[in-house]
Amino acid sequence: MANCDFLLAQEISNFCDKPLAKGATSEAVIINRNDIDFDATTTAADGSVTSLVLKSGKKGYRCLQPGNKPYGTGNTTLAVGDYNNTWTHTLPIILLAHDADVTTNIIEVLGKGEFVVVVKMKNTGDTTTANGRYQIYGFDNGMRASEQTHTIADDALGSGWSTTLQEEGAMKPARFLVGTTAEATEQAYEALVQA
Repeated sequence: MANCDFLLAQEISNFCDKPLAKGATSEAVIINRNDIDFDATTTAADGSVTSLVLKSGKKGYRCLQPGNKPYGTGNTTLAVGDYNNTWTHTLPIILLAHDADVTTNIIEVLGKGEFVVVVKMKNTGDTTTANGRYQIYGFDNGMRASEQTHTIADDALGSGWSTTLQEEGAMKPARFLVGTTAEATEQAYEALVQA
């Protein structure tokens, strides 16, 4: 029988020598979850994704967000269950465009599809491996639209779109893309947008 106890094994302290940068950069990569080869993808014991492999001929797409607080209302919350606690990840996607191509090729797909999103954080992460730099949302159960709004004349969006993607039941509070070196981690992130 497996031991399901979760026992603290590390001091709880802040890293005062390297303050945590707040927020995300404007850059992320969004991937159709079905395009990920989960059999070839590898994770470490801490839940970090050490190799995020896409199926042959598939690629992710850059997701550049406008404004001073890209992904600003994104958050992670604890979901308390009867027998197991999980986490809910929420990430907003803003698109300041509105035409037939946008609504068919992006908005409708975001509204109906399932995704994994790798967000480039402002925090540069561990200097050796960049652990903490590239946060992965939707790895466990995929992210799906929980809300989608188009307002004809909005002070913030103009007549653009706001889509909220959400993953429920995540087994980890956070997952990160982590290579053997900081350079390898950056290369792994950039490789996601190449078919």
